[in-house]
Amino acid sequence: MRHPFIKLFVIGFAIAVLLAFNYRQFASENDAMVAECNVKTGQCDSISGLSLGFSGPIKANVPLPLTLTLPEGSKQPVSKLKATLTGQDMYMGITEAILLQQGNRYVGEIRIPVCTTETMDWRLAISVADGSDVEPLIYHFSMTQP
Repeated sequence: MRHPFIKLFVIGFAIAVLLAFNYRQFASENDAMVAECNVKTGQCDSISGLSLGFSGPIKANVPLPLTLTLPEGSKQPVSKLKATLTGQDMYMGITEAILLQQGNRYVGEIRIPVCTTETMDWRLAISVADGSDVEPLIYHFSMTQP
């Protein structure tokens, strides 16, 4: 008789741990600065005066130049940034790119993996490349297969 109750307790505990982990991940991402990118134009919403943009429409499996522009007169304390692309709701691997400083911009190139689902939600995090604990800039965009 104890076995069914033990199994029920273990399953309930596992579900509670998963819910707590998902809430923590959701809460920490919502605390970070988040912006949306327009797939058709390649332009993203500005975050605190920082402007991120792709060279054109966001497409899968092609090299996409990516530029983060700082406001005029701002100091660039680091020589490079890291762009990390991940699937929002599906694991698609981790795609990383380095953005190198060029004046008041950081420039690099990223390639978005091909997904077989009709719509894929992506998360692009821009962070300091040296691993400091500065909150990353988070950008979301959804791509629909043609």
